[in-house]
Amino acid sequence: MKAKEQIVKEWIERGKHDLDAAKILRDGKCFDVAVFHVHQAIEKYL
Repeated sequence: MKAKEQIVKEWIERGKHDLDAAKILRDGKCFDVAVFHVHQAIEKYL
């Protein structure tokens, strides 16, 4: 079984990926999708 610290690091990394996607999408015509990814990142950080 993975250590709790490793699991937390993985979720933080996934949250960073969601934020990276949101940054790419916010400048295009997909603002609603960007907001979705921000929401996902927040959930992963919590």
